[in-house]
Amino acid sequence: MALDIKKMKERLGNQKKGSNVFFSVPKGESIIRIVPFFPNEIATNYFLHYGINKNPAFLCPKRTDGEYCAVCDFASQMWKENDPESQKMAKSLFVKKRFYSPIVVRGSENEKEIKWWGYPETLYNEICGICDDPSYGDISDIENGTDLILKSVLVGKNPFPKLSIKAQRNTSKLFTDISDEECKKLLGNIPDILQFLYKKTPDQVQELVNKCFLSEGDAEEVSKETRKYSKSSKEENLEDEKDDIAKAFDELENGV
Repeated sequence: MALDIKKMKERLGNQKKGSNVFFSVPKGESIIRIVPFFPNEIATNYFLHYGINKNPAFLCPKRTDGEYCAVCDFASQMWKENDPESQKMAKSLFVKKRFYSPIVVRGSENEKEIKWWGYPETLYNEICGICDDPSYGDISDIENGTDLILKSVLVGKNPFPKLSIKAQRNTSKLFTDISDEECKKLLGNIPDILQFLYKKTPDQVQELVNKCFLSEGDAEEVSKETRKYSKSSKEENLEDEKDDIAKAFDELENGV
């Protein structure tokens, strides 16, 4: 079989582009500006699974497309074991709601390079509180928007930094050194965030669960059950989002 070198290089290029398109929050303070992209919104959100055997975070098939998700199913089973260790593992596997906004980073090497910033729901609620303040209004407005001060600090032994955000006192123009036409062109070329998020098929997710958590016999049994997963069971799964497991996820989300 001949290798398609051109296709391989394109794929590598897309991966490198994806790694550069996200804003990695540094320690200390950053000044950012959310730019307009979504109609009447500052962000979009997706549900992802994180940290499974060092795999990159990937979109949950169930929450994204209404398809079967073996990770959600396995986490549900672990939670129902009703012992602390199993529930601790279940919490680590539950989907996490992530918000994404396109931003510019003030003072960066290329301030006109628009990045995608991913952040938890708690921070989104803080930003909504700023937007709800009549002193600011539409913080993404290109003429009279508001820069945000994002602070990242480590607290105690927690390896994950605590993020907080507040608004600058004064409104400002998005860019002062380029024309309105150039600004519109820049905003019109923002890539869709979805193309940079990893997506797995239900079979690929099942294979990951089999490899990481199940013995060979268990994996074969689960595989048979997966084949029985019909449209009606999908709908039933989606209707059950507010059961005890989903409530546990909600509690976890508030602490992310």
